[in-house]
Amino acid sequence: MTVQPSRRSIGLRQVLVCIAAIAANSVFADTNQNEGVAQRAALGEQPGFFYDLRGKRQVVEADDQFLVRFKSPMRGSTDASGRPTGLPAAVIPVDLPASARQLETRLARRDFFVVRGVDRATAESLPGVGYALPLLYRPGVPTPIYQTADIVLRAREGVDKASLTALAESLGCDIRSASRGTRRYILTVRDVRTTQPLAVANLLHEMKNVAEYAHPDFFLPKVAYTPPVINDPYYLSLQWHLDGDVNKGADPNSDINAETAWDTDNGPNAQGVSTVRVSILDECVERDHP
Repeated sequence: MTVQPSRRSIGLRQVLVCIAAIAANSVFADTNQNEGVAQRAALGEQPGFFYDLRGKRQVVEADDQFLVRFKSPMRGSTDASGRPTGLPAAVIPVDLPASARQLETRLARRDFFVVRGVDRATAESLPGVGYALPLLYRPGVPTPIYQTADIVLRAREGVDKASLTALAESLGCDIRSASRGTRRYILTVRDVRTTQPLAVANLLHEMKNVAEYAHPDFFLPKVAYTPPVINDPYYLSLQWHLDGDVNKGADPNSDINAETAWDTDNGPNAQGVSTVRVSILDECVERDHP
């Protein structure tokens, strides 16, 4: 598997339309506008990074691995596994983590399929394919990031949907309200061949008077971590509300699965990670509780 940065250009006319549309609406007049012009002119280039809660995260894209989205319901005939017969046979790398394999199986139920061993032009030309986007990799991490054409944005107070719609249009995106949350929107890039979703997400994220955040809508494998061995006898035998409900004599699903949150060595629950939130809700004390 070869991983390398990709460079794609955007037409001058599209750049001018984009910049003019943004500048025309005063609500989007950014104090750092001069710094943003260069990035607006590079919406067709893969930026090599994205923003999340921790800041800027570097990524590289694979040149022979793609997530393809079908123009549902244009999948045509399928094989016994449900994979469209117009796609190349599924290739599973030997070093692909089990969590990623499971995710790729679930993605197929939503008309997303992973294609490996072909270039982008071939992936895009496969019958019924709406778009093909390269899998992304963090440096030194074997688990892929499955990018889509969508961007999740939370608008600042006072930014109305009409203004956001005009901005999305200038960037070559459709926009709709998210099903959950306030002032949250989903932008969908219409043509990923000329406009990179990561580039659009980064541009919007940097427009601090427009968006509280704008992140690519990735698919990521779910990973479970194992906490250190617990030797508290009360926990092991009685504290069903924390974890192990049935094994401790309680009803199924009556615990809060605390062991996942207690993991202090790995991933999102590591010590010092600012994204971990702890909430304690207490109404009373049971005097006789062990």
